[in-house]
Amino acid sequence: MKRPLKEYEIRRLLHRAWSRRRLAASPSVRNALQLNLNRELEEPRGEAVKYFFAALILQGLLYLVYSRLGIS
Repeated sequence: MKRPLKEYEIRRLLHRAWSRRRLAASPSVRNALQLNLNRELEEPRGEAVKYFFAALILQGLLYLVYSRLGIS
């Protein structure tokens, strides 16, 4: 069973939480978090081209199969 916190421990925890909150609300931290989020959501430039050509090849293969089967 955990012992109850003493007054100075509670004050220390509150002070830590408050300073973290104050630090997290600063504009520089918000900008850094936004930049990290944008970097994670960005896909590399070559990926889009690769997906485009893969879709183009699949569409060509489907067209070839449909034309061979005579389905219109």
